[in-house]
Amino acid sequence: VEDDAANRDFTINALYIPLTNADGDNSDLIDPHGGVHHLKNGEVVPIGDFDKRLQEDPATSLRYLKLMNVFGKSDKIPEKHKEILARHKDLTAVPKDHIRKEFLDGLESPDSDPRKYMKSFNSTGLLSAVFPGVDFDEEDMPEDFQGDRWLAPAWVLRNNDPEDVKKMLTGGGWSKQEASDIAYLVKLYTWGSKNKFDPDQFYDMKQQHTGLTKAKVREWMQMAKAHGPEVDSFLQHDDKDLSPYTQGEGGKKAVNPEY
Repeated sequence: VEDDAANRDFTINALYIPLTNADGDNSDLIDPHGGVHHLKNGEVVPIGDFDKRLQEDPATSLRYLKLMNVFGKSDKIPEKHKEILARHKDLTAVPKDHIRKEFLDGLESPDSDPRKYMKSFNSTGLLSAVFPGVDFDEEDMPEDFQGDRWLAPAWVLRNNDPEDVKKMLTGGGWSKQEASDIAYLVKLYTWGSKNKFDPDQFYDMKQQHTGLTKAKVREWMQMAKAHGPEVDSFLQHDDKDLSPYTQGEGGKKAVNPEY
């Protein structure tokens, strides 16, 4: 057990319960590095040399932030750890889909505070590994910031070109559908918040293919402070009216007056 514990990343991941009781509870605990004490105090403590561990496995930094957010206090990361994390923010050696997975695991955890989580990624420079080349203003997050795989990235990326967003996410390990849906939310943000629901863009917005539900779109527009009667009209609009033609009597093609 001691040898195994020495190779673990953090003390809270080095807790052992011997399965000695075959007919009842196994309640004995082996805790070589004080993990229980750290867990109670909301601390995530590395085992051994943290700097060296990050050199050996850069993905450890992602696990650290995830654990700090779920079990610890992500708004109280020790300065010495922040400095080490910042030195190892280059995660080019880590597979893109693994970065995405670790990021979303922490973001969507029911025990997570998404605002603090995003701030911890930003303050350590690791947000650039998830969303390369993107500036993020911590103070600009709304109070109802959602820990959601569509809404959170869309908020971070909302001031970028939707096509650039789609390319960046697809190249960063996100699925084509996820990338397309997030890019669509960015486009909605521009249409509602910046272009004030320009009616000339209405059909273009409606014709975009997306896997997002109406409830998700409504959530996003509320988060973006662009909700109102325009959003209701947009979501309630009959998509059949998007076709310039309709079937008339006897199945003949006829002009669609609604279009």
